[in-house]
Amino acid sequence: MRINTLVTLGASAAFGVMSIILARGWINDAVSARYAGAPSGPALTAPASVNTVPVVVADIDLNFGDRLDPQNLRIVDMPVDAVPAGSFSSFSFMLGDAQAPAVVLTAVRANEPVLDNKISGPGGRGSLSAMIKEGYRAASIRVNAVAGVAGFVLPGDHVDVILTRDTATGDQARKLTSDIILQNIKVLGADQNADQTAADVQVVGTVTLEVIPADAQKLVLAMDIGSLSLTLRQSGETVITPVASLTEKSLMRAQTAHAPTRNYYKRPAVKKADALPAPAAGVPTAKVNIIRSGERESVSVRKEVIGRQSAAPQMAGGAKG
Repeated sequence: MRINTLVTLGASAAFGVMSIILARGWINDAVSARYAGAPSGPALTAPASVNTVPVVVADIDLNFGDRLDPQNLRIVDMPVDAVPAGSFSSFSFMLGDAQAPAVVLTAVRANEPVLDNKISGPGGRGSLSAMIKEGYRAASIRVNAVAGVAGFVLPGDHVDVILTRDTATGDQARKLTSDIILQNIKVLGADQNADQTAADVQVVGTVTLEVIPADAQKLVLAMDIGSLSLTLRQSGETVITPVASLTEKSLMRAQTAHAPTRNYYKRPAVKKADALPAPAAGVPTAKVNIIRSGERESVSVRKEVIGRQSAAPQMAGGAKG
């Protein structure tokens, strides 16, 4: 009995080992067959070829008026489909003559591609004329601390222009009228500052605007017939809102229309009392004035002789004594 058990256990162990060996061999064969027709590892991880072109970028931050030279520029390779329009592939155009290179008109940050609309031509300078768009003009208007939005209007902002003038004629009394004559106008400069990266708030005396020739005429004429004020627009807002003229009378009407309603306490109506009965004939009477709700009314009432009533006890007391 004991020998049979040992034989059985030995046979089971042998069959188990054999099964493991066969299974391992089958798995290795299957894995080898699986990867036999697959591409090799390096072919899977090799990046796809990308077509690149050279692009000029800023090596450091460049601000308005900075001259371009090889020390502040460099060339990098960029994918063809990622190259921005207006970029340069070499220094030849922007540098030109070493004595007269191009200059920066709009701030360019480090590693940002240098575009043709952000720099002047060779030999250019950081002047206002180089920043004006084709077909536009630069026109300046007088402002003060109030009309210039307390100095918060900076180059690159957009504003609306308001004209206030007296439209009275002859011997008429003053008749002030306010009109928005231009909307969404770009500010080119404040006083003599044309740097669009400037952030310092400063009260100025003039503001230069970028307008078409017809609007430049409007501004010049408006300065002679009245006073101009600016309103600062939200950054990125381009909506043109139709606005009617505003006069002193229409302003007062608007204030009246929007005035808050006041709820005054109102006294309840007072009903008139029923007419008092007339005193009997021969009874002494007196006139009494009664005022109800601001109305005066005279009535006759019976007259009480108080003195006579108080005298009676005295007389009685005297007789008794």
